[in-house]
Amino acid sequence: MATPLRERIDLANTVMLYLLTVFVVALRLGRGPAVLAAFLAVGLFDFFFVPPRLAFAVEDSGYLITFTVMLVVGLITAQLAARVQRQATLAMARQWRTHRLYELARALTAAAATDELRRALDAYLEPMGYRAELLQPDAHGRLPGLHAHPALATLAQTAIVLGEPVNLASLGEADAPQAFVPVGGGAQALGVLALVPKNRERLKLDEEKDALMTAASLLAVTLQRLHPDGSGI
Repeated sequence: MATPLRERIDLANTVMLYLLTVFVVALRLGRGPAVLAAFLAVGLFDFFFVPPRLAFAVEDSGYLITFTVMLVVGLITAQLAARVQRQATLAMARQWRTHRLYELARALTAAAATDELRRALDAYLEPMGYRAELLQPDAHGRLPGLHAHPALATLAQTAIVLGEPVNLASLGEADAPQAFVPVGGGAQALGVLALVPKNRERLKLDEEKDALMTAASLLAVTLQRLHPDGSGI
C-alpha cells in the first residue's frame, strides 16, 4: 500500500508507516502476530524501498543499522502494545465478574425460598460455563449424593473444614465434580458447591477462585437468612 507513495515520502516516513502497522497488529491481534509483523516489516521495507528495489541485496551498508533499529523498535512496540491489550482484557474481565456478583447478590437478597436461591446460583454460573449442585449435610453430617463415593465425600469435607476450594480436575472422571467450594466453614459450615464444567472443559479454579468464594459467601449469608435456626438447610 505504501509503494505508490515512495516517490512522495522519504524512507524515514515509510519506516514510520511500517512501525504503525506493527503497533496496530499488536493492539488487535496480540504479541505473536505483532512479532511476525515486525520481521515482515523489515523484509518488505528492504524489498520494496531500499535500493536496489525488488531485491533483498543492500547497496548501502548503512541501511543495516536502519533495519536493526526498525526491528528492535517494532519488537518493543509489539511487547508494549500486547501488554496494554492484556491489561485491558483483564480489566474488562474483572468488571464483568464484579457485575455478575452484583447481579447474584441482588437476586439472593430477593430470594424468599431455597428454590429461588438455587435459580439465582444457576444464573450466575451459567455464563461462566459451570453447573453446580449445592450439597448440604444431613442430620448425621453426611453429604447427600456422595454416600457411594467415600473419596469424594472426604474431599468435600476437607473443603468445608479448610474453608478453601478443593480441585478435583486431576481425577479425570467424566461428569464428576471437578471442584468443591465450601459454603461457610468450620462451625458455620452449611455445605459445599460441587462444580462441573460444561462441555467437558477443565475448571479454571485458579482464575475463578475469588469469584467462586465470594459467590459461596453470599450463598451462605442467604441460607442463614432463610433458615436462621438451621432448620431446612
